Amino acid sequence: MKTKYLGFIVILLFSCTKEDNNVNNVGFNDPNWIKLEIPNKTEANAVFGSIEDTLLVSTVNKIYQITEKGKKLTEANYVFNQRVFGFVKSNDTLYALMANHLKDNKGLKLASYAQQFSLDMGLTWHSLNLYTNPIDIKKNYQEIKLDNNLGFNLKENIEPFPNSPIGSGIVLKSDLIINKGGLSTVFHVPFNNQLTSLHLDKYGKLYVSAASSLHDPITKKFSGVEKRSSAVIYISKKQIKDLANN
Repeated sequence: MKTKYLGFIVILLFSCTKEDNNVNNVGFNDPNWIKLEIPNKTEANAVFGSIEDTLLVSTVNKIYQITEKGKKLTEANYVFNQRVFGFVKSNDTLYALMANHLKDNKGLKLASYAQQFSLDMGLTWHSLNLYTNPIDIKKNYQEIKLDNNLGFNLKENIEPFPNSPIGSGIVLKSDLIINKGGLSTVFHVPFNNQLTSLHLDKYGKLYVSAASSLHDPITKKFSGVEKRSSAVIYISKKQIKDLANN
C-alpha cells in the first residue's frame, strides 16, 4: 500500500482559512466546483463516498482512497486488470463493478459484474467466486437523482462517419444534462474534460469523474490533455438543489 500527499495538486474545500486559500491558488478556481487530480492516471472512472470523510476513486487499473478532505491519497493494494465502472456497498461489503455493456431503458450505461469486494472501504480487495456465490448487482453510473423533480445524467455524443453503421464515429465530449421539473437541458460546467460518471454523496453534493482528455467547448472535439495526464474529479461546493438554481 502506498501513501502520497496531494497538497500541491488538490484544490481543496471552499473556505476562508489561510491554508485552504493557499491551496486554491494552485490553478482551478471556481465558485461552484472543487477539482481533484491524480497525476499520470489518464482518467477517473468511478467515485464512491464523500470528500467530507472517505472518497474512493477508480482509475484505469487502480483504486485510490482520498481522506482528510482531499489532503491524503492512499493507493489500494490491488492492480485491476480492467476498469471499475461503479461501486456498490451492501452492509459492510463494498463491491467493484467491472463491466459496462448493459444499459437501462433510457439508454444510460449500467455498471455490473461484481468481481471484487472490499471490507475496508477500498484499501484491500478480494476476488469473488462467481460460480459458487453469484451476485447480481447493477448501478447506473451515468445518472443521479435527488428526487423525481431533480437529477443529472450524462449524454454521450458521437459524430458519425459518412456512410458508416449507426454508432460508429468520432467520440465527442459528453454533455452534463440537468433534469428539472420535467425539462432536460444541457448544464454548463467550467471544465472541458471528457466526463465519465456521476455520483451523489450523502451530503447532497455532485461528483463528476473525468478523463485527462480535453475537448473544444464549441465543436466538442478532442483538443488536448491535462498537463499531468491526470484522472480528474470535480465536486460541487453546494448541494445539487442549490447548484441547479445557479
